[in-house]
Amino acid sequence: AFFQVNTSLPVPPGALVPSEIHFHPTGDGDTEFIELMNVSTAAVNLRGCRFTEGVDFAFSEFRDTVLAPGQRLVLVDSEFAHRHHYGWDRTIAGIYSGNLSNQGERLTLVSGSDTVFSVTFADSWHLLADGGGASLTLVRPRPGLDLDDPANWRPSTTDDGTPGANDPGTPFSGDPFADVDGDGVNAFTEYALGSSDTSRDHTAGIRIEPQPDGSMLFSFLRAPAADDAIVVAEVSGDLATWHSDAAWLVPHSQERQPDGRLLTRYAPGPTLAALGPRVFFHLRATARQ
Repeated sequence: AFFQVNTSLPVPPGALVPSEIHFHPTGDGDTEFIELMNVSTAAVNLRGCRFTEGVDFAFSEFRDTVLAPGQRLVLVDSEFAHRHHYGWDRTIAGIYSGNLSNQGERLTLVSGSDTVFSVTFADSWHLLADGGGASLTLVRPRPGLDLDDPANWRPSTTDDGTPGANDPGTPFSGDPFADVDGDGVNAFTEYALGSSDTSRDHTAGIRIEPQPDGSMLFSFLRAPAADDAIVVAEVSGDLATWHSDAAWLVPHSQERQPDGRLLTRYAPGPTLAALGPRVFFHLRATARQ
């Protein structure tokens, strides 16, 4: 395909997104990378674009870097480490300086005086991406996404991520309200949690795990890439008002299971701990718009 690009125009805000951020690799920390994707309907030229927050990198002002609609490019911390880990034939668009923070930080890319995108990610969003092997992957990259909403991100489906390639999710099909096995868990929730609507389990993999010190952890299993669903863990002291913020639930751990599902655990936050022994835990699965 042929794309004509006006090289004098800045990249429009929102035309480019960070589709994958591998900020805390296991093993060699120099294998971290940032993947950028053109989510607009027109080709863009990144000539002169630069990061003002997060890492130190600027695209050359004297050379065109053109991305077609839907095309991705990869920026790396170390060319040698990246090629050694992912393959010597990898296409690398640039090498930045200044490692990504393992605790999360703000990444801002500008074109001239315009902000192309800005995202503040946190290590607590998805613990499997925080040194657990996965990268932080944007769900359904497209214009208008709230990049600061952790619900729009998930761990990559494979360890070490998929730099320069798509990491597609699994779409839902069928009747979301069906309950073939009669366990009270509808088909859409079963899809979100990676369970089966033909295998009866009214708990749907949700557990309360007592700890030796008398505390408890709330855990659940979910599908690794059920991208049509948003799953939120919530707690309540009265079954009327439900809470999901860090004052009530604190991310504890996340592990990939042999069957591919993700086991996620939460610990009680300070507000929840003050309620005493009578608390309630549930999951809310809603359709992603």
